Amino acid sequence: MAEQTYPFTEEGASQALEDLGATPADVAAALAVRGIKGIVNNEYCCPVANYLQTAVGGAEVQVWDVECTLTRRVQVDEYVESEDVVIDTPKPIAVFLSAFDAEEYPDLIEKEPVHV
Repeated sequence: MAEQTYPFTEEGASQALEDLGATPADVAAALAVRGIKGIVNNEYCCPVANYLQTAVGGAEVQVWDVECTLTRRVQVDEYVESEDVVIDTPKPIAVFLSAFDAEEYPDLIEKEPVHV
């Protein structure tokens, strides 16, 4: 079954986050079922950012405890234009992110690559 995708709008991004669940535990479980992991203390690569990048295709994502920013870049002739969607981070997501950054969900932590 294909993963649901959402439109690149405030409503679409908000619905994508709401669909993760009503509690931090629901959010963690929904991410785990999808096999989505992330890097601790990284607003670009946390599990929620990685989820939104897939759920709202074609967007660069930053996720903080207070807001989420999705950016889409479009080539117009010889210029690149940016379009942003900014939404408030729902409380269950914010609480999940705090716990994730405190490493309370070790199964969702993606280890950063080691550069040799």
